[in-house]
Amino acid sequence: MSIPLIVCKLGGSVLTRKRDGLPELDRPALRRIAGELRRALAERALRLVLIHGVGAYGHSLVAETGIAEGLRLPEDLPAFLRAHLSVAGLNLRLAEFFHEAGLPILPLSPAALFELDRKAIVTAHLAPIEFALETLAAIPLLHGDMVPDRTLGGAVLSGDLILAYLSRVLRADLALLGTDVDGVFDRDPRLDPTARLLERLPDPQNPAADVSGSTATDVTGGMGGKLAALARELSGIPAWIFNLEAPDRLFRLLTGRSCPGTRIG
Repeated sequence: MSIPLIVCKLGGSVLTRKRDGLPELDRPALRRIAGELRRALAERALRLVLIHGVGAYGHSLVAETGIAEGLRLPEDLPAFLRAHLSVAGLNLRLAEFFHEAGLPILPLSPAALFELDRKAIVTAHLAPIEFALETLAAIPLLHGDMVPDRTLGGAVLSGDLILAYLSRVLRADLALLGTDVDGVFDRDPRLDPTARLLERLPDPQNPAADVSGSTATDVTGGMGGKLAALARELSGIPAWIFNLEAPDRLFRLLTGRSCPGTRIG
């Protein structure tokens, strides 16, 4: 029996101080998340791929410069490189944090693994991810990034699209998307206290669902972008949107238990 593979996105709004607009790690949240990962791996044999959002380290910078829609070369190259270096720096800081917490993390740069054409993945070099999983028994850590785009010069590759793509291509047993809300609601829960959590979406493109998540600037489309990416890419793979801010929910999902959230598929 093969060891289960789970691809998990850790939302940038939980890992960083995105709401304040400050590029700082949320260390208390990271300590809790690292603890849940350690507990899950101690209880259950897992192959795990982690993808993190970039929060204040990327979204505001990309929005300010307008490079999310493509590059005007050569004038946009400095902004493109600055955004890439910012999120790559975050990736290394998170890798160091998790490594010191006892997790076998291997940071990988999406800019070296993926090529886009009009924001769609057309080339993916997955050998380093597979080597990390199968030979090193390590946890690959990827992130949203600025990557080459054949038509646009460069574009944003969101962590959500990476999650959906890898889940499908690597044939994951489960895809998890941790964010700062409990899941998908029929209305915005921040504006309407009577909003109802949708426990399952058999049709991920349900037009009645309000999937607004974070209120801060998010150039990858907020929760709507997350759901759309999953709907396009997932094919028969169970997926959960859950609240990463709520203690023990990540642990419960990694160990096969249930928790509040929205299941897709």
